[in-house]
Amino acid sequence: MRQAVENVNGLYVIECNKNDDGKYFVTFSNGETETFSEDEVMEHCLYDISVPLNCSFEDLVIKIKKRRALKSIVGYVARTLRTEREVRERLLFLGYNDAVIEETVAYLKTQGYIDDREYARKYVNTSLKTKIESRKMCMYKLVQKGISDDIAEEAVRVIDDNEQIQKLMQKKSVRQKEKSKLRGYLYSKGFSVESINRVLGDDTY
Repeated sequence: MRQAVENVNGLYVIECNKNDDGKYFVTFSNGETETFSEDEVMEHCLYDISVPLNCSFEDLVIKIKKRRALKSIVGYVARTLRTEREVRERLLFLGYNDAVIEETVAYLKTQGYIDDREYARKYVNTSLKTKIESRKMCMYKLVQKGISDDIAEEAVRVIDDNEQIQKLMQKKSVRQKEKSKLRGYLYSKGFSVESINRVLGDDTY
């Protein structure tokens, strides 16, 4: 155990004790305590009880926990592009507080790991290649994933509902007598009455 007398120059370490599990239990001059790894103790000189830390307790903890958060989230965001909301929810699940989450998300944005506009663009492109979805349905799914309304609306502008309906008709080889049933299906999938009537050639619904 190492102890220090009061230091008038700001935040400093009072005690720095190594536990049986290899972690360090550190007590600060403001009465707060935290547990750190050996690397964290060495990097921030938390073992040196004679030197002021020249920062607030809150800034120190956020800085250290931000680095922890980045280590714990890097695999999650590196495998595939994630929305900002997905990353926030993941970090919250891992136990990080709002301040650490804000710092971590801000950094990930600057590094390109979080880009909701790019996420929305790729989602729409994939949807056009693999599915037949209306603009309204695609936008709904993006918003459900945490994409803002304005970004989602911008991304789905490339979707032409008339073309989507035509693709569906070609795929299903719809007969004339099946059009009535198809109308209800298309409407349930978010296609507008106007688009449905325009493609099916009937002004009544």
